[in-house]
Amino acid sequence: MKTAKRKVLTGTSVTVPSSSEADSSSWSVVDNKDGGDKHSRSDTSTQAVLSVISHLEHSLDEERKQKCQLEAEMTLLREQQAKREMELRSSYDAELLRLQSAITRFQNSRSSTDQPLRPVTPSRSSSNPSPRLPTAGSATRQPRYVSHTGKENDEVIPLKLEIERQDELIAGFQRENERLYAELKQYKKEYQPSREILETAERLTSENATLRIEIGRLEQESRQRAKRIEGLLQMDHHRDQKERNSARLELHNAEREVRYFLHVHQLHLRIFSATVSALDNSKQLHKLRSKHKQLVETLESERCDNRVEREKMQEIHHDTVEGLRHKLQWYLENQSMVNRDQAKLQNQAKEISKLKEQLGQVQSQSETKDRPTCAFEESGQISGEYYHGSDPIILQHRIKSLEVELEQAQEHEKRAIRTIQQQYETVKHQYEERIKALSENQSEERIRAVKQSVEIQTTDNDSSQNLSSPVSHLRWQTPKIFNLEESHTVHFLLSKLRNQIGNLKHELADRQRTIDEFQRLSSLNSVTSRETQSTQGIMRYTESNQTTFPSRGSVRANPSFHRIRPRQINAVTRR
Repeated sequence: MKTAKRKVLTGTSVTVPSSSEADSSSWSVVDNKDGGDKHSRSDTSTQAVLSVISHLEHSLDEERKQKCQLEAEMTLLREQQAKREMELRSSYDAELLRLQSAITRFQNSRSSTDQPLRPVTPSRSSSNPSPRLPTAGSATRQPRYVSHTGKENDEVIPLKLEIERQDELIAGFQRENERLYAELKQYKKEYQPSREILETAERLTSENATLRIEIGRLEQESRQRAKRIEGLLQMDHHRDQKERNSARLELHNAEREVRYFLHVHQLHLRIFSATVSALDNSKQLHKLRSKHKQLVETLESERCDNRVEREKMQEIHHDTVEGLRHKLQWYLENQSMVNRDQAKLQNQAKEISKLKEQLGQVQSQSETKDRPTCAFEESGQISGEYYHGSDPIILQHRIKSLEVELEQAQEHEKRAIRTIQQQYETVKHQYEERIKALSENQSEERIRAVKQSVEIQTTDNDSSQNLSSPVSHLRWQTPKIFNLEESHTVHFLLSKLRNQIGNLKHELADRQRTIDEFQRLSSLNSVTSRETQSTQGIMRYTESNQTTFPSRGSVRANPSFHRIRPRQINAVTRR
């Protein structure tokens, strides 16, 4: 079987030798330069595309920000101008209403005065039809009319004078109205947008147009680049798919060959391990025999040395046991005596307490001087009851009681001494028992050591019997021991293959992730192109509305600008 070379990774190759060259086989890893160059080129191209896209997005965002700022300034100026116009109009309307109301009042009063004089007054000329604007001709005619009509009554003259006065008032109101119109024109001239504002507005419109043209050009370029990137990505995806399929087939074949190689290698390892284990067992048995001989010699020497000491310890132990038995008997007898003495002492203490009470009563009676006869009779009765009526007997009884108390005190002292001795003996007994337990533990440990030496002898005999069997029999018994080493080697090789497969899967996942991100970029570019088309229509509509100055309600209903959302294109990070 020839040596088979299979590629495992894109950039590495693994050589697997045949079974005839199993002992001298080795893994060889060679770098594939072509694959590395392809990956480096693709990485550089993607990075360049991403950098260009990010730069374009940054420039577009800056232009949009500038445009929004300019539009905000324009709206502020327009709002200020609209507010000023509204204030002027409101003031003008209020003044106009005031003048109109005054004129109507004067006209009503004049019409009421003109009704009885209508056939007398001449008709007005066509050059001055309105009563509000009297001319010089009309003013000169009235005195003539008065001079020609000399037949008028005295009542008509004050009415004419009143009419003339009202005409003068109307003329004054007309002059005031003309003055207000002139002031309003002056206000309009003052509050009209200056040339700088107009120039800035024209500059903004021109810049807006250039920005739109630039945005359209950039969008076309981004679409073309996105199409190119999509084509390149599709080509890379197909190529990577083919490479993945070929790598999977090669991995499958390489795995088969590695399994065969491992099987052959396991057989060789079993034979070699059987021979090595036989040699190791013989060496270990020789060492164990030498150790066993040394232990037997030490045991015999220790037995001879410790025999005399053991006999002495046994005699001492027997004597201590006998002494402890005698002490226990003495303790029991002493304790029984103590218990009896305690009972007697309790009874005697009760009798003494009774006698003391009686003596106290007798003394209290003898000390009383008022009734000595009664005291003597009572003492006679007490002595008659207990001691047959004699004072010396009472004294003797008292002496005896004191002697009894002295004896009790002596016994109490003896008892205290005995208790102290008992405590001493108990402590001594505890220490002796502790020494005895330690000696027993020492003897048990010696017996355990002897048993271990006997077990070592038996194991030596069994191992010598096992060595008598041939090496061929060992080859059938040792595989259980050597399967561990073989399993370790197999596990190492399989883990190597699994790591290589995992690396391949990781690279495939990275490629798939980059492809998905570029597809998302292309979809976002298409969406943003639609949004820019809609915004262009909106901007055309706003340009058409910029020439007129709408009222306050129309400005709220139809604003002159719209905020354009920036494109949601994020730079693809290389993982």
